[in-house]
Formats: sequence, C-alpha cells, structure tokens
Amino acid sequence: MRAVRKLTDAGLRCLSPEFEYLYANSGRPSIAPEYILRALLLQVFYSVRSERLLLEQIDILYPLAVIQVRSLTPSALLKAPL
Repeated sequence: MRAVRKLTDAGLRCLSPEFEYLYANSGRPSIAPEYILRALLLQVFYSVRSERLLLEQIDILYPLAVIQVRSLTPSALLKAPL
C-alpha cells in the first residue's frame, strides 16, 4: 500500500493544477477532487461495496485515526493506515 500511496501522491500532485483550474472563484467550497479520488481508491482496495458503506467505515475509523495521528489533517486521515 505504501507504493500505491507514493504513486497516488505523485499522480495527484501532477493533476492538482488541473483541478484548481476547474474551481469557480465564488460559491460554496467543494470537497477537493484529490480527497474524493483517494476515498474511491480506498473503496476499491478494501472491497467496500458502496459509497455509503465507505462513509460509514470512515466514520468508524476516523476517531481511531485521531488517536493514532494526534495532529490530524485531512491529508493525514487519508494517509493513515487502515
């Protein structure tokens, strides 16, 4: 999984300027596409059947990640081992 994480980080780093170009300057902020893509990768790797179940798993694992990481940021949550 660490190799996949490194590959994912590199790919999303390259795509980040493209994503920034798509954002509007006004309106409500949305969830960054990088986070959505990471969540979808987790869904595929851990064979979670639906987005709803994935969100339930994240709700369960999020407090554990807070305890593990302590200084939690959104990127740290997605990088935390499951």
